[in-house]
Amino acid sequence: MGLIDEDQPGVWDSVLPLYTVFHPKTETFSALWTELGSSFGEFLENHHAEAQSYGSLPDYLPKSGTPPNTLNISVAPWLGFSAFELNLQYGAGYLLPIFTVGQYQDSAGQLLMPVALRANHAACDGFHVAQFYQELQRELDTFMSSS
Repeated sequence: MGLIDEDQPGVWDSVLPLYTVFHPKTETFSALWTELGSSFGEFLENHHAEAQSYGSLPDYLPKSGTPPNTLNISVAPWLGFSAFELNLQYGAGYLLPIFTVGQYQDSAGQLLMPVALRANHAACDGFHVAQFYQELQRELDTFMSSS
């Protein structure tokens, strides 16, 4: 969801990932967005091309033309957590969810990975958050059983 003309809620037909890229030398981040393509393989090709072209640039948004229907995904592979809170200074009108993914670990033969979801209550409810986590678990289970 997003706001159309800054005051009317609207629903995007699709969203694109806007994900962080870490720069170890400066300990800063950039954010890149990638077109999905028609398959996961095509998305991966698009992602690799974007990372090659823009991943080493120091600007926060090195690729111009960020669409309004981007979905923020922050990856913190060095951080394990059981809760993560993200507050936006002017976030009341920001309706899209923001995902933070932390460090995964192997525990008794299971891979565990923290995933935090920041959601605006004006756009979704606890029911919808639960649906997201259930679907994510189903997708991960399917992926793990096929690999």
